[in-house]
Amino acid sequence: MAVGALIGYELRQFFGEARAVGAEEAAVQGALALRDVRRQIETKTGRPISQPAAKALFQEYEAQLEELGFVKNSFGQWYRPRSAVEKLLG
Repeated sequence: MAVGALIGYELRQFFGEARAVGAEEAAVQGALALRDVRRQIETKTGRPISQPAAKALFQEYEAQLEELGFVKNSFGQWYRPRSAVEKLLG
């Protein structure tokens, strides 16, 4: 339970600060934060993270991606649809 709370806190803190940067950059930084949080937990506990904890970690990351406007395609890949203005400005 504590692992899930730590995971959620770390990712929410990061994504809360990410509103000022581009969504794509925030998604990449979030993936790096996800990896770092997992590594920190494994270092603190001295063992690999459990499967339920890893799943909770990734679900929290996916929820944050959805908040940034990303969607998952039929192949399970995440992408962010572009508005007409974004397409025009490249």
